Amino acid sequence: VAARVSKIRNPPPLISAAIKDRAEKVAALYERDGTEAVCSVVEPHRWNAAHYAAHHGSLKTLELLASVAPRLFIQPDRGGNTPAHIAAGRGHKLVLRLLHRHMKAAFAMCNVAGKIPADCADQRVRVLIAALDTNQGGSITAQVLINGRNLLRKTGIKLT
Repeated sequence: VAARVSKIRNPPPLISAAIKDRAEKVAALYERDGTEAVCSVVEPHRWNAAHYAAHHGSLKTLELLASVAPRLFIQPDRGGNTPAHIAAGRGHKLVLRLLHRHMKAAFAMCNVAGKIPADCADQRVRVLIAALDTNQGGSITAQVLINGRNLLRKTGIKLT
């Protein structure tokens, strides 16, 4: 997953609000324009508001999107990346926890390169994702992290 995002000139108000984590503005736009407007995508990457919010770590916006348009969390971009792929590549652990709580299925989706979100992450984030999967989104304790690390070892993923 490319960790860079080209600057959007004059982004639509929804995307601008998602980037700045202005959930109240996203809510107002949703109230005014409805679900279809919230689910629109922006070229050139075909990212939706959830992709931009995941990229920028916009937790309040993602929480709102989970309640009004959860399908955004499994909508792939041009490269097949979901918001979970983007957040994993950026190392946004809190975003990953939120996404996992609301849409576990996104963590099993492959992009066009055949990678799941954990494949796009560094070692520490991979351990967190494995821990979330083994703990079904519950509290992450030291033991849960150890269990996640052990699961990665069993699957043959090298920890450096």
